[in-house]
Amino acid sequence: MADRFEPTELGRTIQELREEKGWSQKDLAEQSGVSQGQISVMERGESNPSISILDQIAKAFGIPTWLLVAGLAFFVFAALSKTNDTNQLKK
Repeated sequence: MADRFEPTELGRTIQELREEKGWSQKDLAEQSGVSQGQISVMERGESNPSISILDQIAKAFGIPTWLLVAGLAFFVFAALSKTNDTNQLKK
């Protein structure tokens, strides 16, 4: 694990979650209230988004913000999506 937060890892996680849902960047923008341009910049790892932006994105995916930031979101989300039980993530 890296010593510090890497925007490219976060961007990859957001992109993987978005693709797992079958959403375009525009879809995520509409669901989260974050602009499509900001999402694109984040996915490329060219931005350090604020915690409020991350919170909006996490809520759109139906996951806690800490899970998104921890970089574990894709793996947990994908596993629970297969059982259609993503409600467990909100606990």
